[in-house]
Amino acid sequence: MDWMVINNAIIKYELILRMACFGFVLMGLAYWESRATWRQGVLNQRVRWANHMALGGFSTFLVRMSFPVLALTMAVVAEVQHLGLLNTTTFLPFWLKVVLSLIGMDFAMYMEHRWMHRYKILWRVHQVHHSDTELDVSTGLRFHPIEYFFMMGIKLVAILFLGPPVFAVFIFEVMLISFLLFAHSNIQLSPIVEYYLRFIFVTPNMHRIHHSDIPFEHNKNFGFCFSIWDRMLNSYIAQPHQGDHHLVFGLEIYRLPAFQTLLKLLALPFIKYKAVKNRFAHIK
Repeated sequence: MDWMVINNAIIKYELILRMACFGFVLMGLAYWESRATWRQGVLNQRVRWANHMALGGFSTFLVRMSFPVLALTMAVVAEVQHLGLLNTTTFLPFWLKVVLSLIGMDFAMYMEHRWMHRYKILWRVHQVHHSDTELDVSTGLRFHPIEYFFMMGIKLVAILFLGPPVFAVFIFEVMLISFLLFAHSNIQLSPIVEYYLRFIFVTPNMHRIHHSDIPFEHNKNFGFCFSIWDRMLNSYIAQPHQGDHHLVFGLEIYRLPAFQTLLKLLALPFIKYKAVKNRFAHIK
């Protein structure tokens, strides 16, 4: 197989390929949600979807316009300049380099997610994602532009360190958005599928716990694609304290509808929490 030809095709048609994969996964999961719903939503779903799609699209546009080098281009640079562990290792077969690349980049995203929760300045940005009062596939797009920038920066550093093949980076980019959408989807898996699938991958039931309004629970289950990191690094929780169907999503005062608009989501990291709490203290 001529990987140079495949790499060139991926680089040339990267945006089209990624958009096609994104659209297919998004629509497929949305249909799945309509056929096997985990919990019925109470908000206007069209408004939620419009806000989340606009936020995700705006954030993606800013990243693509602001970064002189994106993930695939960085992989090409690393390959040409022989940068990174895998580019300086000649004895490994290509397929193993791809597997190791996927594992390594997913670990980098796991650590990025933990940092978003650990450091106050990053949490102020990440709370935009956690302030959603419901969970469905569109929540996988609900990230502030600053978080998109931070995620891209971590990916670029990981690529320079690992030296993954271009093909692996493309596969990981597709995996990342696919699992972001899947993990947030409002679907009900059968207990047997859920039990076995989460041994390797992050499932919706596993990730819903991460969106609990209880701090102990939303500081667990940080994984993006693979569930192994949570199990290995003591951040895994199998079930929420009050049971799956009693989960409450959102973050205290930010559950109010006033904080669910596109403009408020963009402004949220810069709003002083104490001032907001005092202003809306009378609202139950």
